[in-house]
Amino acid sequence: MEVLESVAGQMDELLTNRLSLICNFAHFSVVILGIKQTWGETQSRSQPFATWFMSMICCFGGGCLVHVFVGKPLLTPFTNTEMVILATIVWWLVFYAPADLFHSFLQPTPVKIVFLFLKEMLRTRKIMKGVALAREVYPSSLLLCTALGMLGACGGGFIKNTALLLRATWNQESIKTFSFSVISKCCLLFAALYNLQLDGQCPFSAKVIALLQTTTMFSVVVGALFGFQLDFFSPLEGTLSSTFVNYSAFSSSEQSKGDESESKSKKKKGKSD
Repeated sequence: MEVLESVAGQMDELLTNRLSLICNFAHFSVVILGIKQTWGETQSRSQPFATWFMSMICCFGGGCLVHVFVGKPLLTPFTNTEMVILATIVWWLVFYAPADLFHSFLQPTPVKIVFLFLKEMLRTRKIMKGVALAREVYPSSLLLCTALGMLGACGGGFIKNTALLLRATWNQESIKTFSFSVISKCCLLFAALYNLQLDGQCPFSAKVIALLQTTTMFSVVVGALFGFQLDFFSPLEGTLSSTFVNYSAFSSSEQSKGDESESKSKKKKGKSD
C-alpha cells in the first residue's frame, strides 16, 4: 500500500507542477482531432468559425454544464484565458496547419498512446473538480455529486453526441448510438469513489483513486485503439438486466426445468417401448 501511495503521490505532483500544461495540450488535441473526423475537408476550410466554436464547446463543455447545474455562470471555464488560447492554437494545428503536419504527427500509434495517457491523467482532475463544485451545492446527495463529477469529465462528449443526434434522422438505429460508453460508466464509478472518500467511507486516498482511475481508463481507451472492447461492467449489467429487466434469468431456469422434464418423459417412453 505504501508503494501505491508513493506512486500516486508522484503522479499527483507531476500533474500539478510539470505536466499540467502538457496534459491540457494532449486533452485538447485528442478532443479536437475527434471533432475534425466529423467534418469534411472542404467544409471545415470554408467554415473556420464553426469548427472553432464546436472545438471550444467540446473542450470546455463539461465545465460549462457543471457550472450551470451548480448555479454558477455558464461561461466561467472560458475565463481561463491561457487555456482558451492553448485550445485555439491546438484547433488551428489540427484543422489548418500546413500540409496537415500536426494531424499527421498524431496518427502513429505510439503518439496516440502517449497523448491518451496524458489525457486520462487530466481526467482525474476534471472529475475531482466536478465533484467538489457539486458538493458545495448538494453536499448530502451522492447521486447528484456523482453525476456532476462524471459530467465534468464527459460533458463535451455528451454535447457532441447530442448535436450529432439532433442532426440525424431519429430512428431505432440512431437512438442506439446514444448510449453510455464504457468511459462514461468508469467516470461514474470513480466520481462515486471520490465522493465516498470525501465522506470518509473509502479506505483509499484521493491520489490513489486518481492512480487507479488513470490506469483503468487508460487500459480501456488503449484497448479500443487496438480493437479490444474492455467493458468491466458487462457481467454486472447482464446479471441485473436478466434479473430485473427482461427476466431471462428466470425464463432460462424455467426452460431448463421444462427441458429436463421433457427429457425424463422421453426416457420413460423409451423404456415402455
